[in-house]
Amino acid sequence: MDFASELFQPYNTLFAILVIACGCYWIMVVTGFFGLEVLDLDVDMDVDLDMEVDATADASDLGSVGIVGGFLRFMHFHEVPFMIVVTILSSVCWILFSLLNFHWNVYHSWTFAMTWIVPTVVASLPVSKVLLQPFVKLFRAANIPDKKLKDYVGEHCVVTTSEVTEKFGTAEIATDESPLVIQIRNPSAFRFHKGDKALLAKYVMAGQYFEIRPLEKEKVAEV
Repeated sequence: MDFASELFQPYNTLFAILVIACGCYWIMVVTGFFGLEVLDLDVDMDVDLDMEVDATADASDLGSVGIVGGFLRFMHFHEVPFMIVVTILSSVCWILFSLLNFHWNVYHSWTFAMTWIVPTVVASLPVSKVLLQPFVKLFRAANIPDKKLKDYVGEHCVVTTSEVTEKFGTAEIATDESPLVIQIRNPSAFRFHKGDKALLAKYVMAGQYFEIRPLEKEKVAEV
């Protein structure tokens, strides 16, 4: 049996269906079945990484939100359109799972195959992340206007994540066209929430992010 036949073995059905569904989606987009409006919506779409947490939530709830948010950031859902990420991830899962069964499941054991589904998905994450890097660079470049990012120092932004820490946070800057999504960091003890306005106090070239300050402390640092 060749590898092409292995791809469509019954225990590969889950991953095969995901890949085929993604392929049908892209065919309909390319052929214009959905119309240009849907194509524009998909290209501009960012997955909302913000998950509102009730003030009464316990520590386990907060931990689960942190894990999910970390996974979404790791897979660049906030930078690359959802369907591109899903297409690459499902394709990698399908190929890796088929390769594993092709080489080590010569008797087509369902028990063997089911045992390796979760490890295959986990192994597919870093591989997919590497394959997503060209798309990350492409969409980052597409979102940067002619005005240099450091020229926005001193202007205001709107926070788009539920919190901003020293390691994570995003915001939007109003432009003449679509809002510009930027990376922000909060080195102060002030707590920012989604929808808050903040001052872009400093642009850190090495990390490609802005340090922000509350608007009542509009003292801009030197870049």
